[in-house]
Amino acid sequence: MSGIVPEYPYRILFSHPISTMAKRTSYQFRSGELLQRQEDVAEERMMQIVINGQPYTLTMCTPGDEESLTRGILHSEDVYTGMKTIRIAVGEMDLNSRSRVVQVWIPDEALGPGIANQRNLMSVSSCGMCGKYDVDLELQGDPLTTDIKLNQQFIPALFKTMRMNQPLFDAAGGTHASAAFDRRGQLLACKEDIGRHNAVDKVIGSLLMTDQRSEAIILLVSGRISYEIVSKCYRAGIPFLAAVSAPSSLAIEYCESLGITLMAFCRDDKFTVYTHVERIQ
Repeated sequence: MSGIVPEYPYRILFSHPISTMAKRTSYQFRSGELLQRQEDVAEERMMQIVINGQPYTLTMCTPGDEESLTRGILHSEDVYTGMKTIRIAVGEMDLNSRSRVVQVWIPDEALGPGIANQRNLMSVSSCGMCGKYDVDLELQGDPLTTDIKLNQQFIPALFKTMRMNQPLFDAAGGTHASAAFDRRGQLLACKEDIGRHNAVDKVIGSLLMTDQRSEAIILLVSGRISYEIVSKCYRAGIPFLAAVSAPSSLAIEYCESLGITLMAFCRDDKFTVYTHVERIQ
């Protein structure tokens, strides 16, 4: 029964002992010379989410922030959107394991309809839609509304702040970032991961854990904007979405209908607004 927490055989971890960085030997050709060096690379590991004793999904991610990543995934997938505390235990068989198991216990009556959209096999870090049994793209609901109007000079400053909070990218590259800010431009959360979707889920999960979701008004991502990123932003109730790279056509369509101001190609002092431009002044 989901209301009873079973014994959990792994160690319960709330801070991960493994590094988010790894050393690897690399060989670089430069002007005809072959140079060998030790290089920092971002760690990638498999994380399995088990809900009430039943496997739910596998995802490839950067180690760390497993609880916030799990909460973000469950919220984005409409498995559990409540604010009450649920039991989460993060563990692994040993320190050399390439995978981690996150055990989640949620009362049956609190489970959302997303529990039926169980992911089969593996959800890769680059695409949150991969591996589901059923693909339902019809994201519906009332459009998000806001009385906030962002000054156009506000946007570059936010991306500068996010960039200053990417230690993994500085050390090794190869990671994406996501960040959430309040209406004053204060950073609420910034997370990194090898997967764009994982970084977003970590931010949303962090906002839920700190009870700051209602304060977030804009979500930033370091990569491109797809439907899945839009769906996470909408379900978190965040009315502004901005990206370093390009949006997809589907992302633009859904942002228009769901009341999200979409900005892309946010580089240096330039950015392009695709939807609800009336909110930018």
